[in-house]
Amino acid sequence: MKKIIESTYDKITRDKKRKENIEKEYQELLITELLAAAMQKDSTSVRDLAKEAGISL
Repeated sequence: MKKIIESTYDKITRDKKRKENIEKEYQELLITELLAAAMQKDSTSVRDLAKEAGISL
């Protein structure tokens, strides 16, 4: 009989609330990464982006 090895992620995500929180944080990370990549491609700074969004510092 083969022993099934459970990953740390599997152990943590057995708890529904923790799994939901991890998934939410992952979505936020993806958005941040996409925004950072777009800003780098367009050579836009955070200050420029804030100015364009009307929330200039």
